[in-house]
Amino acid sequence: MASPFSVVALLALLSLQGEQLIQTELAWAGAVSRPALTELSVRATTGLDANLALESGGPAIVVAANLELHNDEPATIRMPAVSGNGGDVALRYSVDGAPWQDLDAGRLVHGPAAIVLAGSLAIEALGDVAGTTIVAANELPGLLSAYTHVAAVALDGDALAQLDEAQLRTFLEFVGLCGRVLLIDPRVQIEQLVSQRAACGGRYFATSNVDGDSAAALAMLLTRGADRLPDEQALGGLLDNRGEDVGLIAFYLGGFLLIFIVLTAANRPRGVALSFGLLMTILAGFFWTGGNRHAFVAWAETTTTDSVARYASLERASATGRGSQVLQLQSLARSPVHITGDSLVLNWSELASERYLDWSASLLQQMQVFSLGSFPVEPRLRASADGAEVIVCNRSDGHTPPAYLHWQGSNYAVPALAPGERLTMNESNITIETLAHLQLLARRTAYRDLALLHPLEVPPNGSDQQAWLMTTETDARALPCHA
Repeated sequence: MASPFSVVALLALLSLQGEQLIQTELAWAGAVSRPALTELSVRATTGLDANLALESGGPAIVVAANLELHNDEPATIRMPAVSGNGGDVALRYSVDGAPWQDLDAGRLVHGPAAIVLAGSLAIEALGDVAGTTIVAANELPGLLSAYTHVAAVALDGDALAQLDEAQLRTFLEFVGLCGRVLLIDPRVQIEQLVSQRAACGGRYFATSNVDGDSAAALAMLLTRGADRLPDEQALGGLLDNRGEDVGLIAFYLGGFLLIFIVLTAANRPRGVALSFGLLMTILAGFFWTGGNRHAFVAWAETTTTDSVARYASLERASATGRGSQVLQLQSLARSPVHITGDSLVLNWSELASERYLDWSASLLQQMQVFSLGSFPVEPRLRASADGAEVIVCNRSDGHTPPAYLHWQGSNYAVPALAPGERLTMNESNITIETLAHLQLLARRTAYRDLALLHPLEVPPNGSDQQAWLMTTETDARALPCHA
């Protein structure tokens, strides 16, 4: 803890030389292409040991963070960037509890998704391509939300080798989400590392030699339409709506009005009806204060030739009353890319387990966090079609849970299978259920594709939780279940 005199001296320095002592940088120079978070990097250098409190964003969402300063050692934190009014990103800071100081952190500018070049070889080969954004390797973001504003990334192996742990992890997440990536003259080990994380059958990953036509390779990637996961609206359709809350309030108000009318019609003294109204108001305020309904859904997709699955998740809190709440959401520990709601303070830390939300909720208010990511996967269920015959088999060493198969416009119910068990699908397995996840499965599957859908386990953290993995059979001609 710095002394009061040191704090005053530091504040004077910061006010005179804020740009030198506190430096801010928005990912892609503030360019954004969709309503999603991006990254604000804050770097501070002082001659004191102190705690630097940071706040950015508003008015609906404020992002708060803390940065520990130690003598002349520079300290950096990457935090989500939320624009205030008009796209400006305001930042304010406080040293050891001293009065807040304001700093202009830049401006978010909406436009087309960026084509990012990093590394000398990428810049030399593609610098003349229209619409490119050139960044140094150490300027690549460490938060996945920044990559949601990118159309493609082209870089060389040397640039990739310069990334720190957070930058490399985030870049590989982008690759695992079927982001378009062009590696120029990569070493074998680097090419293998990136290609193993590429999803969507590797359609969005390419390499080019120094003497090759990198511009043509990049153009080829850009012609391939983005394969986006279900968005917030689609995932929201898998969650329960507010019918239960609205029905309960309607029942309460209906009963209140009925009893009030009866008391009034019965010519009871006016004080009785007024006392009843006052009592019901007090009871409503007592029972409808604090608390929330929590729901989580994740939808993951992979193919049988991929080693990773990509996912989109939606986590929602619905206030059942008024009051301040602390929300520990599992989505914050992953890669949040969009947060909606009002009166929210996102307490950010580079340690995922320490992130949480302070929420000053009103009755029936909702907030939600939309996240993206990827994880390693090895398909356990496989399917193959030989003419009109479709077989589903368990190729793993463990039992598989009940699942669904979608093929040629129909959904088939697949029971739990023992290790090595095979099952031939027929008309008796066709299900006519209209469950929301089956409707989404049908929308995400091409008519001639074989796609399996089975549930994933998620940590218990609420009453309404579900996660699904959709696996598209990309090697059905090899007849994996006919062997």
